Amino acid sequence: MKNIFENGWTLNECNLWESSLDNSHYEKATPSKSDRGDSSSDQLPLEVNEIKFLTSNDQYLKSPLIDLLQLVFLTLTGIGVPCFLAMHFQGLQIPHNDTWAFEPISIHFAATGHLILNSWEAMTFAGQVIWSYPFLKIFGSNTYVLDSSVAVLALLGLLSEYFLARRLLSASNSFLGVLSTFTYWGLIYSTVNYMTDIPALSFSFICIYAGVKYRESVHTQRYVYFSIFLLSGIGGFATRQTAIAAALAVFSYLIVSDRKFRKIHIGAFAMFLAVSGALLLYIQQIKGFVPLVIKLPNVAEIGTLFKSFNTLALMIAPVTFIWCSRTINFQNLKEMKTELLIGSG
Repeated sequence: MKNIFENGWTLNECNLWESSLDNSHYEKATPSKSDRGDSSSDQLPLEVNEIKFLTSNDQYLKSPLIDLLQLVFLTLTGIGVPCFLAMHFQGLQIPHNDTWAFEPISIHFAATGHLILNSWEAMTFAGQVIWSYPFLKIFGSNTYVLDSSVAVLALLGLLSEYFLARRLLSASNSFLGVLSTFTYWGLIYSTVNYMTDIPALSFSFICIYAGVKYRESVHTQRYVYFSIFLLSGIGGFATRQTAIAAALAVFSYLIVSDRKFRKIHIGAFAMFLAVSGALLLYIQQIKGFVPLVIKLPNVAEIGTLFKSFNTLALMIAPVTFIWCSRTINFQNLKEMKTELLIGSG
């Protein structure tokens, strides 16, 4: 920029040049002599033949075959293997953790249309009940149908996470990130049972991906992605209260980044909060709901949080060490020690 001003370019000329650039493909734009106000050479002081930002579409369309093969492998590993093991060892018929309390709620709702809780769950849970409703109506009221509905939602969450990662990372790094999520032993256990872990996580991934796609789409696609974003955001919150974080993150991004539609996004955000609040109040009035008590943590709960942090660190450790092996400069011993220390931590 300094070189431009030293050769006689004014700020207005630079702005004119910048405004002529497309969002995804930048080509050479040389002001004419009349624009510059002199008769000097038309040659730009700063030669720009082509500037191209690698957009999200460019990233995952450059290697569609690799993406397809990776998605097939991730689906077979993260969804297919748990389903096969559950069917082979008849685990689909056995309740896991709290599913003995969750499954009758959904089966009763599908049969009667009335949502009645059983004084066991402290999460909202209604979103998961509504998600599994069409599965029960089509395939019958059975526990394996409920588990299968969670597996389908897990697949949608896996795809959303992968395409979301491909907007920022290479194909191999996206593969490692999704693989570390859906093959983590604590999560893969929930892929084929009726706990709320997988549904809340999948709704969050779908919500974030749909929000990002809405921001970049035009015309009819914007309405489609915005509807998916809102429905998945409300569905996640209606399944587990903490899943509202995904929608809050997307709304913050939209309000800050999109000035043209800022008022619309603020209005939509207010509507989202109103619907979520009304939904929460409604669920709290349902018979059998266990209210969520918010209080300061005690010493034992802080210890549990520390254990959870260590569990998360164990989950991301393989990806962290692989990332370090790719980025460490082995010629710089000090840098290598620092990055190894960070990765080990």
